[in-house]
Amino acid sequence: MLSAFAPVVMDLGKSLINRFVAPDQFKPATIEQYAQMKNIDLEYLKVMKEAGSGNPSKPWVEAITRLMRPMIGLIV
Repeated sequence: MLSAFAPVVMDLGKSLINRFVAPDQFKPATIEQYAQMKNIDLEYLKVMKEAGSGNPSKPWVEAITRLMRPMIGLIV
């Protein structure tokens, strides 16, 4: 008898966790929404890449900054 209600109880637990623990996450329902979400992420990364590349005071400062980015990414 208990095994008949186990899937229902598990689904209820998952839905309660999704509703109250992680309500801020966006879950795309269609391929178009997923593609739009990924395009927004791509635009964000492009802006972050070009944020530090405008008119460097010295070329070596720009080179050091670009070399530090992957290491900081790995540390984070």
